[in-house]
Amino acid sequence: MDIKKRFMILTGLLAAAMLIGCSSGTDPKKDTENVSASESVNMDEKLTEEQALSAIRNYCYAENPDLKDMEESGDYTIYWDISSGDEKEVVVLYRSYTGAEVRYYIDRSSGDTYVTEFVPGITEEEERTEENFNVKDYDFINTYEVTDADLSEKYFEEGKQVTLVRYYEMADGTWKTDDHTYKYKLEISGRMPNAAKDSTFVYLSNVEDISFERAYMAAGLSSNTDDYFAPEEAVLVAMK
Repeated sequence: MDIKKRFMILTGLLAAAMLIGCSSGTDPKKDTENVSASESVNMDEKLTEEQALSAIRNYCYAENPDLKDMEESGDYTIYWDISSGDEKEVVVLYRSYTGAEVRYYIDRSSGDTYVTEFVPGITEEEERTEENFNVKDYDFINTYEVTDADLSEKYFEEGKQVTLVRYYEMADGTWKTDDHTYKYKLEISGRMPNAAKDSTFVYLSNVEDISFERAYMAAGLSSNTDDYFAPEEAVLVAMK
């Protein structure tokens, strides 16, 4: 979803939440839930073979959005497997739909990964590519996709969560967007002044606590730039 469309959806949701109702004049309440805390994060833990295999799958899907549909169609030979491994390194083999054999050499501790490719009948041996990345960036257990724009207003009226930014729950306990990593997921609920109903703002954050007032002001209701977060501090990812 592009930035302009996301802004239009967020503006509409805020307008709906601010409708004046019989609750006008009540004090806003705050209910902040810290869904994930930094204590659960262990960045020094070595990757298991299962984690490495899952992360490489996620990486391949991210690089080729059509790949999952191709795999499920049954029309292509596509698979992933553990090629080899020891205490320091694990190698994941990806058999591409093109016939190429791609191997990902993963450092179990750091997650740093380099890639080789072998194409039977074309190349004589594995050849290292220029592809380098950290596999821990793809070691996630849940993906939260952006809510379809046509469903956003309906979901909000029904009290369902509307996701504004795609984000991920990582296996190490952190949370991630496509751009930044955060320690916490905060669900901050309350009632804005003159609002007809309660609202919940979902932030991914490196700030441990966000007040309800700051949450809704930073969502787009403040004219003061000091009320907003830098992207690496916190980001609004959903609302209901």
